[in-house]
Amino acid sequence: MDSHIDFYYFCYFLKLVSMKKLVLLVFTLLYFSFIQLGLISILASVSYAQSNPEDIINKFFDLYKNKGSDMAVDYVFSTNKWMDKNQNVVIEMKMRLKKAINIIGNYYGYELITKKSLGQSYLLYSYVVKYERQPIQFTFILYKPDKTWQIQNLRFDDNLTEELEEADDD
Repeated sequence: MDSHIDFYYFCYFLKLVSMKKLVLLVFTLLYFSFIQLGLISILASVSYAQSNPEDIINKFFDLYKNKGSDMAVDYVFSTNKWMDKNQNVVIEMKMRLKKAINIIGNYYGYELITKKSLGQSYLLYSYVVKYERQPIQFTFILYKPDKTWQIQNLRFDDNLTEELEEADDD
């Protein structure tokens, strides 16, 4: 009996509102819902990523493993608004990194080599990234000019011999 009443009210509603208006209303509501969800997720990821330098690095390596090196490099440089003017540097780094990755085999993870600081707002993190054939070293330099951390420089090197020899001297 209840389903007949619901159907009756639905038919009555359709008579009052033309189908065009109903479809327009549904699409408008969906459109604004997606915009809100998109803005919320963007704001959440930006504030999360920049809350401390380790968050930026962890997200970089998560993207690196799951989405690829291009997404990781794009993300890390997106933390610094000044990098928009240096897109050629970002593109060149992505090309060189892809070329290196293609010849060194499977990815097996990363380990922190060293962490250095100049004060509390300028940090260097160096990681060995493990691959089947040989490791790559990533060096992140992060800077906190005011309230949020940003990448200042990112380098990678596939020749870790010098780093290992310097570590042996210590």
